[in-house]
This record gives sequence, structure tokens and C-alpha cells, in this order.
Amino acid sequence: AGVKLNYFLSGSPVVVKRMSKIRPQFPHRLANLVRIRDIDEHLKHIPVDRPSLIGLGFKAAGLVSKARHGMSRKKTEGPSLDVSRPQRFDSRIDEFWSRINCNYSFIAERSARVLNWMYCDPRGGAYAALQAEDDDKVLGYIVLGINGYLRDYPIGYVADLLTFPGRLDVAEALAESACEHFDEKGVNIINCLVVKGNPYSKVFEKRGFLDSRVKMHMFYRTGELSETMMDLKNCSSDRMMFSWGDHDTLPVEAPRT
Repeated sequence: AGVKLNYFLSGSPVVVKRMSKIRPQFPHRLANLVRIRDIDEHLKHIPVDRPSLIGLGFKAAGLVSKARHGMSRKKTEGPSLDVSRPQRFDSRIDEFWSRINCNYSFIAERSARVLNWMYCDPRGGAYAALQAEDDDKVLGYIVLGINGYLRDYPIGYVADLLTFPGRLDVAEALAESACEHFDEKGVNIINCLVVKGNPYSKVFEKRGFLDSRVKMHMFYRTGELSETMMDLKNCSSDRMMFSWGDHDTLPVEAPRT
């Protein structure tokens, strides 16, 4: 729509209270999904009040999620996919982007130029990109990052995930590869930011991700008076795309559960 805006996220009650008076908030709820393999190990490195109660609640929520989603992890039959790890995104991503962007009412640019600038320049951080292909055509990609700010407890992030609409089989394959990547790196916690209700939520929930229930407040400011952002309230969540990769940097601490 050509609306220029800047935005930021905050969970600080002081900042949220102040900014709520002067800045509008993103018209859809954002949720940080988290997968923690060992909650006891997590609580050793990220102290919280009443850790025993938190740990018990997390384990119970995990059991409920397993029952709800089956957690059988059976692979469904479908077209063969080649999941590779490109060093850089090539021109095929531009074709992918040109075919997919019209399916979204809110999404940041995902051209090869932007993706290479964000994720493939070592000055911007060490990311791992995985790309799903079929017959030499890009069907989707996922970008993973590990924040080593806490030296003894690296924190994993799904920075970005994008596939053709309706191709949840591609999202499933990429999410599975992502979990394997973090497991190989010995990462205990993985964070994923999604628009609440977006189909990708279910993809991650099937793999043990839970809603951290941390309230993510995104405030924005436009360069001109426009009703376009508020009109997005009426858009379905599958037309809204926002992820951790839409920030300048990954957070240095894990969101408190």
C-alpha cells in the first residue's frame, strides 16, 4: 500500500504504559512460541519466581499439547522435497517473492537483495538458511539464528519462515529440519514469533512449541496520516506476516515464560 512506518516491540510495563498513550499498536496479537527440551535446565539459566510451579505448569502444558496435536510426527506422503542450505539466496527467490507477496496484506520485503543483506552477510550475525526446492523451484525457506549472549546457554530463534500459501507440507519439512539443526547444536530453547492464528503456529505446535504467554506489544508510527494499518484489523491472520527477523537484531535474552 506504500505506507512507510517504523515500529518496535516491548514487554516492559513502564514502556508499554507510556507508549500506549502516544502510539498505536499492531492490529493483530503477536505470540512468541517456545520449545524447551529440558525445563529444569532452562530454569537453572533463566531464574524465575516459583521455579517448581513454573516447571510443573510447563510440563503439564506440554502433555496437553501432545494430546491435542497427536505428536506422532508421522511424515505425510507428498511430493519429494530437497531441503538445502544455500550460502546466498539467488534469483529464484525473487520469482518466489513475486508470486507470493500478493497473498499478504502485511509483510516486509523478502527479495533476494533484502534476504542476503539481512541473513547472508556475516556482519549482520551468523544465520543458517534452509531452502525447500522441487524441480529446481523454491517452495519456501526458513532462517535460524543462535544468540550466544549467555555463553553457557545459547538461545535459538526461528528468524523467518515463508512458504507458498497452502503448502504447509513445506513448512512442516522446514520446521522439522530447523529442530534437528538446533538439536545438533545443543540448543535447549527455541523461540518463534508469529501472528496469533497464523497457520505456521500449528506447524510449530506439532513440534512441541508452546505459547510463552509473554505479551508482545508492537508500537508503530507512520510517516503520514493513513487508515491502512487500522484496516488490517479486518484481515485474517493468514494474510499477516511478522517474525523475529523483522527486527534489527535478535533479543539478547530469552523471553520469560
